[in-house]
Amino acid sequence: MKTWLGKLTRREQLAVIIAALTVVGLSLYLFYWQPVNAEQDRLRTHLAERIEALVRMQRAVEEVRQLRGEDRPTPQERTDESLLALVDRTARATLASGLNRLEPEGEHAVKVWLKEVNFDSLLPWLQELETAWGVQATGVSLHRGEQPGVVTGRLVLEEAAE
Repeated sequence: MKTWLGKLTRREQLAVIIAALTVVGLSLYLFYWQPVNAEQDRLRTHLAERIEALVRMQRAVEEVRQLRGEDRPTPQERTDESLLALVDRTARATLASGLNRLEPEGEHAVKVWLKEVNFDSLLPWLQELETAWGVQATGVSLHRGEQPGVVTGRLVLEEAAE
């Protein structure tokens, strides 16, 4: 290869090098960059559709409650269970091994670290905390995990003000 390239004139060598770099760059774009961007766009669209469906379902639940004449459910009373214990118990039951760490933040808030949690399990858990126990997510930072539909991140959960 070197001998063949050495036999070419300087202008031909430059043209061969530019052509090779163009082929390498185009190959990287077509076989790496474009598929990654396409998958990222697909996942963004999928997430937006899921969020839209969740909002529609929540509206439908409210409409059904209104038609039935029901008020919004009141949060259950916790006897002696602290917010930290409640979050720990419900997270372990719902999210299994995805609960990475819990840390109290004052008397009425808890920081939660999640690792590789199924997003489809996370949303109902947060909904249950809010509707059944009056605990709201006031801070959410989630990142896409290695597997599709899996997230890693942090939450701040606070008891709703009475």
